[in-house]
Amino acid sequence: MLSEQHLVPTPDGWRLSLRRTLRPDGPLPGPAVLVVPGYGMNSILFGYHPRGRSFLQALSDAGFDAWTVDFRGQGETRRDPAARASRRAWGLREYAFVDLPAAVEHVCATTARERLTAVGCSLGGSIVLAFAARFGTARLERYVGIGAPLLVEQPGMLARAAGLAGPALAVVPVLGVRTLAAHALPIAARYGRKPLSIYLNADLVDLSRPDLLARIVENPSRRVNAEIARWIRTGRFVVDGIDVAEGLCGLVLPTLLVVALGDGIVNPASARSVRRFLGEEQVDEITVGGPRMHIAHADLFISDVSDEAVFRPVVAWLRR
Repeated sequence: MLSEQHLVPTPDGWRLSLRRTLRPDGPLPGPAVLVVPGYGMNSILFGYHPRGRSFLQALSDAGFDAWTVDFRGQGETRRDPAARASRRAWGLREYAFVDLPAAVEHVCATTARERLTAVGCSLGGSIVLAFAARFGTARLERYVGIGAPLLVEQPGMLARAAGLAGPALAVVPVLGVRTLAAHALPIAARYGRKPLSIYLNADLVDLSRPDLLARIVENPSRRVNAEIARWIRTGRFVVDGIDVAEGLCGLVLPTLLVVALGDGIVNPASARSVRRFLGEEQVDEITVGGPRMHIAHADLFISDVSDEAVFRPVVAWLRR
């Protein structure tokens, strides 16, 4: 796929990498859609699929002016060498209240549009909701959350363990995740399918090129690890003192939720929790998977059923 890179400065000295999907004669004519990646991943995910159509391809085929963003610590985003970028650890506040506003303003200015649709994937969706809770919806026309939590409800054993490990996660650096993923994925697919199934269904995902899949992975931030652990323990998503759920009350934001019934990372209850605060009347839902087909977190993006079960319905909703 053709794309052009935009390097967008932040007030604290980062250069965010945004990519705009192009056709041979230039940008696509449709409404602007900004796709926001989740935690421990980057935007490569949206333009890649092991053996099918990617999400960006689906958006482009429908004529949408599709953009992706990488926050600090993701993809091609780097500290600005000409600026004195802060070396301190970053967290959810920087993602939601510094990086995302810079990306949104750039897309709106470049496309000459007042508002855009934000598609937030996993934690990326939560970041979009935090942005809305603080800044309102003057720049947001619609929101799509794909496997994205607001409250943490009915957490599984793995989530509870991560919550209890919060203090340690804030101290211990986690490095080399991309290399680890490239080596571990084929082993897990062969010998550990049941534990792996909380994240993906190995029967539905082509794992023959783990090196390509591993390009999607990023090292996690210690500070964000600790914040997510606190979120799991309390159940509430609080960013820089703002309770995001409370901040959403009363906002007008047409919303689509994509919920995987077999998701062991963001369970259905957590993915649906935004309904109670935005209101049932403006929230639609796409439910994926069931007793006969186990669909987990990563399956929403890179499985054999992603296009039919997720991408096409999302595009259809956006075209209404």
